[in-house]
Amino acid sequence: MQLTFADYVLAASERQRDAHLGSMMSLGLVSPRSHTKDPSLHRLIGVAPHGIRADPAELTEHMVKGKYAGIKKTDRLILWNGGILGWYDPCTLIRAFAEVARDLDDIKLVFMGASYPALRNLGLGNRFREAVELSRELGLYNRNVFFDVGWIPYEEMKNYTLEADISVCTYFEGMETNFSLRTRFLDIFWAEVPLVCTQGDVLADMVDERHLGITVKERDVAGVTAAIRRLVEDREFYDECKRNLRAVKQCMTWEVALAPLIKFCNDGESIAKPKNARMVPLVSRIAGYEITRRIRTLRSMVLKR
Repeated sequence: MQLTFADYVLAASERQRDAHLGSMMSLGLVSPRSHTKDPSLHRLIGVAPHGIRADPAELTEHMVKGKYAGIKKTDRLILWNGGILGWYDPCTLIRAFAEVARDLDDIKLVFMGASYPALRNLGLGNRFREAVELSRELGLYNRNVFFDVGWIPYEEMKNYTLEADISVCTYFEGMETNFSLRTRFLDIFWAEVPLVCTQGDVLADMVDERHLGITVKERDVAGVTAAIRRLVEDREFYDECKRNLRAVKQCMTWEVALAPLIKFCNDGESIAKPKNARMVPLVSRIAGYEITRRIRTLRSMVLKR
């Protein structure tokens, strides 16, 4: 229904663009007229990813080191900067970190922002509870591994990222990973923090290709362990990653990211199918959407009774 409404569609990556293009073609929304006006169809579906914040990367206040009980000012900080939903894999990281912590007791791991405000009624979620339970089993909870349960306001979050020495994000393979553009990575790029992440998504490809950190296979405890150790012990490689991050983030500002949208708004011309040619399928799809929504609402009410 939304694609049928659209005069211009935005995707966060070329992979997402291909998916939207396939959907629009299957819905009969890519016409010969559109193709004649722009064979690339970039004037119909553009790529405009999330941009990097414009603030200077300057630490204004310590949020973790010397503030958390059990974390000294001199400790090195590994940061998981974001919540833990079903497709994330914090347990692989915790198992790997347990191996690192055996030899290095001055490295601490903090999970920042566990509870999503929009999902507050659902609690912290099974994946989060699994992570806490595993850290307790391994004797790491509130000793080497810490969980900041509350949601961190965006303006405060920048100090957490700037205070970090390494960032890690592990997740599972699947459709979500293939098409995702993890905005939490962009905050890490902005802060110039070398990243360890799972392979499979477009930003992980960038981490690998441009040496912004290290990518690992799904559920690879040994790989995550080795990656953390390398970033801790190989100072030359660590500094190279930081230099590369400083260079790459200049190409990922909001001005650069939103250039296709700005161009479309300035040009003011859509190459989408004319609205009158979309009216019949649009009415049909709106009706289908409303019927489905009402059936789901009624089913929910019956189940509650």
